[in-house]
Amino acid sequence: MTAEAYGERVSYGRRLGAFLLDSVLSIPIALIFTRPPGLAYSLAVTGVFFVQRVVLTATTGHSLGQRAAGIAVRRIDGKPVGFSSALIRTILLVVSVPVLFVDKQGRGLHDRAAGTVLVRTG
Repeated sequence: MTAEAYGERVSYGRRLGAFLLDSVLSIPIALIFTRPPGLAYSLAVTGVFFVQRVVLTATTGHSLGQRAAGIAVRRIDGKPVGFSSALIRTILLVVSVPVLFVDKQGRGLHDRAAGTVLVRTG
């Protein structure tokens, strides 16, 4: 199955909105464990973002921000996303922020590496 088979491309606005919402939602959870400002707080925010993205993408196909934005992650081959694809995708997302860097098919750099595509659900 190809990326085109999934239909309408996800807009930059939805991608960025989901990323920002996931980032903002990570802040209050990180505050439970640390106090700003400081390195521990920054690492906690990143850690919460990372864990929720990996776990939720692997198990439900979308993070909280993606669900709110009406988008989801699907594997190109049609199989469930799973932890390995979610992990690859999230590592690349955290280290390079390729949210707005997409190819002709509308797939982000992190999606290409993980064999996934972002699709509209609503």
